[in-house]
Amino acid sequence: MKFISTPFQTAFFTLWISVSITLPVFAGPQKSKPAPVLNMRDIAGKQVNSKTLLSKGPVLVWFWNSCCGIKKPQVESLKKLYEKYKKKGFQIVAISEDGVNKTGKTKKAVSVYKMPFIIVMDKSRNLMGKFQAFAVPSVYLISRDNKIVFTHSGYMPGDEKKLEKAIVPLFPSIEAESKTEGDS
Repeated sequence: MKFISTPFQTAFFTLWISVSITLPVFAGPQKSKPAPVLNMRDIAGKQVNSKTLLSKGPVLVWFWNSCCGIKKPQVESLKKLYEKYKKKGFQIVAISEDGVNKTGKTKKAVSVYKMPFIIVMDKSRNLMGKFQAFAVPSVYLISRDNKIVFTHSGYMPGDEKKLEKAIVPLFPSIEAESKTEGDS
C-alpha cells in the first residue's frame, strides 16, 4: 500500500510533521516578556493604542484569518470570556491576517460570527512578526503592566479553560473569590 503518491502530498506531510513537532514549543506561557506596542486603526477607523487599552485592564491579542484560521468554537469561547470579564476592563483585539485587499472577507467574518472585539487588519503582517506569532490562530494575553503572561497557538476545545486560568489572576478580586469558592 502506498500512502504518499504525489510531490504535493509529500510536501504537505513533511510540513504537517514539522509543525506538529515544533508548534508545542511555541505554545504556552512566556512569562514577563514585554508586549509589542499596538498603535493602529481598527476597521472602523478608530485609533487603537495598547497603552490606552491596558489602562483599563488586561488585553488578549488574537491573530486569526477568515479562511482557515477561524473556527466557530474558538470564536464562541472567546466571546464568552469577553462577556464574562469585559466589565472588569478585559478587552480582545482580534488582528486579522487576511492580508492586502481582503477587508471584505474580514468584515464578513466579523459579521457572521458577531464578534464584539476590537478588529484590526494586519495587512503587512508586521504585528504577527512583532509578536513572533508562527501560526493562526494564536493568542497573547497581556497584563496591565504590558507583560505577555500567556500564549497559545492553534485551537482545540478546552483551550479556553487554559486561557481563563491565565486571565483570573489578572483580576485579584476574582482570584480571591475563586479561592473562597474552592474552600467551601
